[in-house]
Amino acid sequence: RDALRGYAPPASDSRAAASPAALLDSLAGGGDPYATSPRALFMDTSGELGSAAALLRRAAAGLGADTARLIATLDAHPRTQRFRRLAGGAPAGQADRAEDDAPGTVARRVAALSEAAHANALAAALALSRRDYRTAGRRLAENAAAAEQLVRAPSEFANHAGVGIVRTLALLPLAEVEEARGDLARARALREAADALDDFAGSVPWRDGAAGMAADPARLGAFAGLVGDSLLAPGVRRRALDALWDGGCLNPRELVAGPSPARERWLRAAADSARWSAAARAQALAALRTRQAADTAARDVGRYGRVLPAAIRARWARERDCLDRLPA
Repeated sequence: RDALRGYAPPASDSRAAASPAALLDSLAGGGDPYATSPRALFMDTSGELGSAAALLRRAAAGLGADTARLIATLDAHPRTQRFRRLAGGAPAGQADRAEDDAPGTVARRVAALSEAAHANALAAALALSRRDYRTAGRRLAENAAAAEQLVRAPSEFANHAGVGIVRTLALLPLAEVEEARGDLARARALREAADALDDFAGSVPWRDGAAGMAADPARLGAFAGLVGDSLLAPGVRRRALDALWDGGCLNPRELVAGPSPARERWLRAAADSARWSAAARAQALAALRTRQAADTAARDVGRYGRVLPAAIRARWARERDCLDRLPA
């Protein structure tokens, strides 16, 4: 955000603008598709998909008349215009409303927003070819503003896609704009910000071994702190919240005797500390999973369920539940 300061797009009138959630749904709806995919103009001479930074670098030397006309057509397309309204809309605090969306829905939103961001980056390239540095910078800043709708969503996939758009379709091409303008110090700062985002994308806590901290109910404090850490993306925090419960699968005592009361207390406390709209759902989740475990344990487990003691049936049920929830 520090690196992007000064480029921010003008905010829409919140009384007239559609909500970011509605615009995301409109982008992903599949209507009025682009006649030519914006990504087609990013292809390099070898037929590979090139980067926006490379495109901006070429644009600084000028664009052909046919390319300029095609970009102008893409820029006037209704999908690009809706995307620009999304960039100027209110911050997506309400993005948490998508907490229960199916993965396919999230993926369609991400794909639609990415496609429109590519069209917007093309408009920035056209502006740069005309030495209109201000417009080029504003259009790339719109990409960052729109992608923040994904960064704020309680989905790890959406968070990482949003970070990728900010990095590759805003910060790095903006560095090319500043380099063409002659401001090498600002270009360097933008590239450093892009590098920092690249580091963020690889810093998911449980991939670094921290998930093991969730196995011991007596030592859940540090792990639970991840859920309330506002410096982490919401999807990462949601995943950490799930891992608080899943950690019981790594604890032999809980597999045999059932979830520790301490684990349920930590789960509720972590949901409270997060202060997001999913907190109420997370609190209900603890009770729901406890009921589900009890219900599953009461059912027959396998061919010999009816003749096995209840304690063994319950343990089998917990083990089956863990195998369903945890990766192999």
